[in-house]
Amino acid sequence: GSEATSGDNDRGMLEEVQSSHPDDHEVESVGAEDALEEVRNRRKPVRRQYKIQEVIKRRQILLVQVVKEERGNKGAALTTYLSLAGRYSVLMPNTARGGGISRKITSAVDRKRLKEVVADLEVPQGMGVILRTAGESRTKAEIKRDYEYLMRLWENVRNLTLQSTAPALVYEEGSLIKRSVRDLYNKDIDEILVSGEEGYREAKDFMRMLMPSHAKVVQPFRDTTPIFVRNGIE
Repeated sequence: GSEATSGDNDRGMLEEVQSSHPDDHEVESVGAEDALEEVRNRRKPVRRQYKIQEVIKRRQILLVQVVKEERGNKGAALTTYLSLAGRYSVLMPNTARGGGISRKITSAVDRKRLKEVVADLEVPQGMGVILRTAGESRTKAEIKRDYEYLMRLWENVRNLTLQSTAPALVYEEGSLIKRSVRDLYNKDIDEILVSGEEGYREAKDFMRMLMPSHAKVVQPFRDTTPIFVRNGIE
């Protein structure tokens, strides 16, 4: 099959349940690796110790997230504690933590303001949200819009999971196009040109989910000259 990439969400069926090491009998909650230092720092050790075989069974179907890719003979590291990264926040759809602020935001004034913003998000019971450092100076409206995008994304992931047959890749976070739109787009940008029909469709669909009213900004690049050459990038 295809390689597991950090941040991907997969629905899988267990063929065998093993501890990663003979002495490793703890189930540990782990955050997703790629943006989610904030999540990693907040994970607390599970108080009770379990054998992994007591928690999950062979042929049990699970929705998991890849937190570390395969290396050599080591398989990918997976977690059932899901985390979806937005521009300013991280949604943890099955971690009942309410809301929180990245520890990297140290200003007492900013932390107080952001706690009020998080409280107003009305995060559903059983979910958690953490504001990332990128959200430190953002307005309540910007943070709310980012949170609403993550809730739409989670609903999409959930629906795809229910429709899929394990094993299946449900959501792939690693796309350069998606990350560029998510992290770089702002209201001062009048147009996003995307070369290639597949890339254009991906950017358009993602913008519809991220900021529906801004989807018209994404346009296909139709010039016969390559897009980088046309814009003097190479």
